[in-house]
Amino acid sequence: MFSLKVNDEIELKLAQAKYAVNAFEVIKTNYKHLQEWMLWVNENMSFETVPNFYTNSAKSYKKDGSELGLLIFYQGKIVGGTGLHSIIKPYKSAELGYWLSKEFNGRGIVTKSVVRLLEYAFEEKNLNRITVKCVPENRKSLAIPEKLGFTKEGIERESVWLHTRFADQVVYSMLAKEWEQKRLRKNDISEK
Repeated sequence: MFSLKVNDEIELKLAQAKYAVNAFEVIKTNYKHLQEWMLWVNENMSFETVPNFYTNSAKSYKKDGSELGLLIFYQGKIVGGTGLHSIIKPYKSAELGYWLSKEFNGRGIVTKSVVRLLEYAFEEKNLNRITVKCVPENRKSLAIPEKLGFTKEGIERESVWLHTRFADQVVYSMLAKEWEQKRLRKNDISEK
């Protein structure tokens, strides 16, 4: 099954029903931490809905490549997720998202995972544009595209319903030609 090796400790694996029990436990343990920023973490989420989500994600990837949901494994354990969604093939564009268990923050796991996913998106799938959208108050999430040199395009005002309120989203993007320039620089982006 599809996977991307990041380094000796981190691997990205296609989200599938067989990982649902462990993934659900990580999400449940981090409910308050994730619910603050993630619309999909809500009171309707249950052990029954998580396998369906992963099964549908895997089917979408196999069928038409419109979604690529990945789980982040750190030292063999599920600690988060990332992926490409809203993949529009004619435009060669996608949106990138990520989440991480609170106890693993600050170790560079998401940054390294995102670098590997960008490498795959630009170099193997030949996408031209990747966007990242984050709520402005989520400083840890904003730090990823900023650190990796994405261009801040602006604010989508009240563009997402976040449980009890509409929230703005900061929009970042990176183009394939910008990725290539960063990869050719002396300080390789993968070192970040």
